[in-house]
Amino acid sequence: MVDAVYVGNLAENTTEEDLQTLFAKFGEVRSIKIIREFAFVQLLDVKAMKLAVKELNEVKLKGKKLKLSCAIERKS
Repeated sequence: MVDAVYVGNLAENTTEEDLQTLFAKFGEVRSIKIIREFAFVQLLDVKAMKLAVKELNEVKLKGKKLKLSCAIERKS
């Protein structure tokens, strides 16, 4: 099952607010975690996350093309 959206190739100055604005049109954002030049974004609905990956992959944000994919939590 998809747990989050991986968002890669972020500009250094990308903020949680930037990602909130970008993903809000797909549904309610549950959480955003930025780790250097990538982030994980969780929406409340799995279908919305899959649609966001499809629609936002290769979209430019702050001059950089985003690389999106579905992220699945690893079980240890």
